[in-house]
Amino acid sequence: MKGRIKSRLTALAALLALALSGQSSWAAQNSAAAQGNDFLSSIQQIEVKQIDFPEPTRRAQTPSASRAQINDLQQEIARLKKQLKAAEQEKKSLSAPGDLQAQNAQLLKDNSALAKENERLTRSQQSAQREQGATSTQQAARIEVLEQKAAELQAALASKTTELAQLKKASAGHSASESTLQKQIARLETEKAAIAERDAQDSARFNRDMQALRNELNKRADELVALKTTGDKRAQSESALQKQLAQLEQEKAALAAQNEKSVGALNSKAQTLQTELDKRTAELTALKKAGAEHTQSQSALEKQLAQLEREKAALTAQNAHDVDALNSKAQTLQAELDKRTAELAALKKAGAEHTQSQSALQKQLAQLEQEKAALAAQNEKIVDALNNKAQTLQAELDKRTTELAALKKAGRRAHPEPERAAKTACTAEQEKAALAAQNEKSVDALNKQLAQLEQDKASLAAQNSMLLKTSTLSKEEKEKLQKAQAEQTALLQKNQAAEAALKAQIATLTEKLNASTTLAASTQEKATSLATKLASVKGSQSDKEKALQSQLQQAAQLAAAKEMLNKQLATAQTDIATLKQALADKESRLQQSDNALAALKEESQSVKALSTASATSQQKAQAELEALKRANEELNGKLASLNADTAAQKAQAEKEKADLLAQTEKLKADAAAQAQTLTASKTAPEVSAATLKDKANKQSYANGVMFSRLVQKSMDQMADLGIKTNLPILLAGIKDGLAQKVAIEPKALLSLHESMLKELSSREEKKYQTGIDNLEKVTAQKKLLKRNKSLFFVQTKAGKKAIAPGETINVTFKEQTIEGRVLNNNANVPVTYDENLPYIFQQALELGKRGGIMEVYCFAGDLYNPDTMPPDLFNYSLMKLTVTISAGK
Repeated sequence: MKGRIKSRLTALAALLALALSGQSSWAAQNSAAAQGNDFLSSIQQIEVKQIDFPEPTRRAQTPSASRAQINDLQQEIARLKKQLKAAEQEKKSLSAPGDLQAQNAQLLKDNSALAKENERLTRSQQSAQREQGATSTQQAARIEVLEQKAAELQAALASKTTELAQLKKASAGHSASESTLQKQIARLETEKAAIAERDAQDSARFNRDMQALRNELNKRADELVALKTTGDKRAQSESALQKQLAQLEQEKAALAAQNEKSVGALNSKAQTLQTELDKRTAELTALKKAGAEHTQSQSALEKQLAQLEREKAALTAQNAHDVDALNSKAQTLQAELDKRTAELAALKKAGAEHTQSQSALQKQLAQLEQEKAALAAQNEKIVDALNNKAQTLQAELDKRTTELAALKKAGRRAHPEPERAAKTACTAEQEKAALAAQNEKSVDALNKQLAQLEQDKASLAAQNSMLLKTSTLSKEEKEKLQKAQAEQTALLQKNQAAEAALKAQIATLTEKLNASTTLAASTQEKATSLATKLASVKGSQSDKEKALQSQLQQAAQLAAAKEMLNKQLATAQTDIATLKQALADKESRLQQSDNALAALKEESQSVKALSTASATSQQKAQAELEALKRANEELNGKLASLNADTAAQKAQAEKEKADLLAQTEKLKADAAAQAQTLTASKTAPEVSAATLKDKANKQSYANGVMFSRLVQKSMDQMADLGIKTNLPILLAGIKDGLAQKVAIEPKALLSLHESMLKELSSREEKKYQTGIDNLEKVTAQKKLLKRNKSLFFVQTKAGKKAIAPGETINVTFKEQTIEGRVLNNNANVPVTYDENLPYIFQQALELGKRGGIMEVYCFAGDLYNPDTMPPDLFNYSLMKLTVTISAGK
């Protein structure tokens, strides 16, 4: 922040330096007026303590704007001179003491208006001085820039010359790259010529700028002379000042009347407030009474609440007891259910096993039936075969009988034949007896096997009945049941083996019958044996019939056993149905217990709901009590607020009265000071036009005017920072300093000056810090693209295409304070985008792009030169620059 205070406090530093130097600054500057603005140069060379503030972005002011401002200043000076002449004439006409006293009273009343007019006049003069100083500042800046560019060009030229020499030196040892080096040398020569040409152009431009600046300085000097000439008409504004003083008197009377009205209104308002206070007091009394009643109702509610709490506790205990009983009952039912479930599983398992064993028995019975049918069929076949054999044997016997008769008849003729026949018959009889014995053995074996089958059948029936009886046994007896089932399985296997043996015996019997048939055929030759064989065949036939009848009886017994088994199976199914019904009954009772449990749970829920309702009613009563308390507190607060408002209004009325008295005293003091200033200005000789014809005098006068503007600017800034300056005392200090009759010791003077500079620096630094904080708050919710110290670049609308260097575009610049006061609005200004643009505008165009809108938040010092700073703005004032870029093609 270097150089900030230097440009704003130059006037004060110059005054102090002149007072301590012991030389006549005005005389030295008037003698050197022919060499230019030496006085301003000497002021700017005074060293002031530097503070590191952000460097402002400088922008030159156009000549057309300067001329317009000068014209406005000329008109303003002419109007003020008319007012001053009118005031002087009025003063001459009122030379009597009474008139002077009346005029002083009038001036005391209208001091503020005259101070404003003087302030406007000094500001106008300062603006003209600032314009002239701007030219010298711009000239120095341009000279510095041109010198810097010349130095840079000289350095670049020296660098290129050095590179050229090095290339030439290296070309001797690199013959292979000679063509390339020649091209580089030619390019460097071209660049050197271009640099030299650019240097010549810059020098010519510098000379032209210098000549233009000189011409502008001469022109501004002539314009200042014209301003001085028109300033003589300031006296004509005296009548306007008198009118303004009369208007101020009227405004004062109006203020007094308004004050009386406000006092009356305040009194009436106080009475109204007192009435309101009484009304509120009555309401408060009623509220207190209602509060007492509410307290009683609250105690009743508390009693009800305690009763509800006791009922709630009793219901909670009963509910807990019921829940515990239900839980124990549910546990008992669950245990019973588990037990019944286990029994049902056991029954189901036993039923499944019984079903399996029943199916196995049915299979065995079916197999026995099949075997019985096969045996019956086989027996019928055997009987039929035996009948056939018997018939055959009978026929053979008849035939043999006939042959025997014939033999007997022939035996009479020969005796040996009967003996052989008797032997043969005896052998046949023996064979027949052996065959009968064998048949009886076979029948006995078959009967034994059938008896064994009958016993097995009885054993199976007993096991089945035992299975039915043990279907409800415990888990310990199930192992015995499983063992019995294993024995039953072994018995079934044994029955199957017996059946297989029976089949084998039947096959053997069939073979033996076949053998006996063969044996009967072998005895056909012998007549005697035929009769014996026939008898044996008849005996065996009767035995077989008996065996068949025995087998039929066994089959009937098997059928009866089967019927018995079917009955037992039906009984078992009936028992299973009974068990199922008992299980269903138990499930129904379990469902009833579940329903009872659910009913108890619903009853518990209702109890809980009742307790919740009681708690809700209690909370509601408590809420009503709290609402009444809050209403009471609000009424008390309103009453206190009314009392405070009444006291505040009374204090405000007293304060306004005191302010009016203070303003009256201040107006009197300001009018006295203004009268003293007017008296001093009238006694001082005015500079005539003839005096200003001399060039040195004209330059000195111009320097004085510019110096006064710097002083006025410094005073304005000090006032903005909270430090007031007494203008008459300041002018007296200037006068004493020029006359070298200073009333303060040099050390004390220097100490006061340094303390003032420190105070100004501290306050200005606080202004800058506060400004930075405000800029950060303003841009916090915006799209911040870039920040460079105190410059905040915010994007309002995004652009689409970047701007190429050297391209010319139309841009709208809107300058305004951060509060919204527009200072300048330039629309569709053609701007060439290159490196010569000021930093703020160059960055705004680069970030905004074509079609974009950028907002730059900064300090006024970042946007303006100190010489082009708009009125009422200072370097730490907050600004907003809106840059709208055209979209282009």
